[in-house]
Amino acid sequence: MAGPPEDMTKTPGFGRTAFMDALSDVLRVAHLTGGVFMHADFFAPWCMAARVAPEHCSPALGAASHLIPYHYILEGELNIRVDGEDGEGLVLAAGEVVLLPRNDLHLVGSEAVRRYAEALPQGQTGWLAGLRDPHVARALALLHGDITRPWNVDDLSREVGLSRSALADHFIRLIGVPPINYLANSRMQVATQKLRSTSASLAQIADMVGYGSEAAFSRAFKKSFGSAPATWQRSNS
Repeated sequence: MAGPPEDMTKTPGFGRTAFMDALSDVLRVAHLTGGVFMHADFFAPWCMAARVAPEHCSPALGAASHLIPYHYILEGELNIRVDGEDGEGLVLAAGEVVLLPRNDLHLVGSEAVRRYAEALPQGQTGWLAGLRDPHVARALALLHGDITRPWNVDDLSREVGLSRSALADHFIRLIGVPPINYLANSRMQVATQKLRSTSASLAQIADMVGYGSEAAFSRAFKKSFGSAPATWQRSNS
């Protein structure tokens, strides 16, 4: 669709009021709505992978066919990089905003995390070491971006662009465990946070961390921690 002239207000018969009226009509027809879903303070070093899922917004906005997430920086600065893009990404300072019109999976974090990761010695293992490898970094971003998805190695290797064996080799060498084991551990970490800090039922928490039933979640939790979720919760709340 052809766009308007660079300055519509200078077009004969098309004043600023008409331009704003036309813009208002377009926005009204598009049914755009929005809100702030996370207002947080981060202290360096920090890093997270993000993508907005419809279920995150539906309690406040209802059903949405397309989501355009944004980040607005109140103070300090952050580094942002869209998953799969080369380079160091963008550095945003206080007062700046970034929109992601395609709702791409992206990494946001502090200049400190990147410098620390770059300075890690060869042979170092762990999450930050994995960020230095583009394939492992993408796998980590995908797993953390949708922890409830029933991931398998075939799906993950296809998304990352490596064979199953190559992805497993990269992941084990840098993270220390295979991808699916890492996912299981991450789910348990999220589960313990939910058990400590929310009043959600076990069935709800099971759903939040990607288990199809409370029984499946309880079995996995007991295997990791040696006790049932309810017992662990009573001892750690």
